[in-house]
Amino acid sequence: MEKISIIGPSGSGKSYLAKQLGEILGLPVIHLDRHFWQPNWGKPDRTEFQQRIIKMLGNKWIVDGTHILCTDLLEYRFKHADMTIYLNIPLDECIRHVTERSKEKVRDDIPDFLHETPETFDKLIEHIKVKCATFQKTFYEYRDKYANGKFLEFTTREQVDNFLRFCYNTQSPR
Repeated sequence: MEKISIIGPSGSGKSYLAKQLGEILGLPVIHLDRHFWQPNWGKPDRTEFQQRIIKMLGNKWIVDGTHILCTDLLEYRFKHADMTIYLNIPLDECIRHVTERSKEKVRDDIPDFLHETPETFDKLIEHIKVKCATFQKTFYEYRDKYANGKFLEFTTREQVDNFLRFCYNTQSPR
């Protein structure tokens, strides 16, 4: 696998999985949030953002992030990825994870201004409750239309950890 797309709700563990896979497989990781969000929750022009990310991808990549309204980018990722991984983690667990990580260290997968302050934390929880609940149908539609069987779905963090162990154990010695 040299092109991996990781999708799922906020707090599902996309960035964690991307970082771990990047280290195991020696692939560059692109965190979409780092490139999408602008100060004060500003959003870039959707078309420009999608074109910029597609140009960044190259021949080897792991892309972490959903941005479901960026349909051209989502379609591109489903079509070109060697594997799309959908973290279909229960939303209550995603909320619990966001709550726990809000107490942790600074993250490098998001812009500095998005670190979970009370304002960003409240917006993120609302996003998970309202928007993420509607993503599943779209993911399955894209899977059926574009993935050609190159689709994994994990519903627990244990499954994610087992997959990472499998990837680690099947890599040739470095």
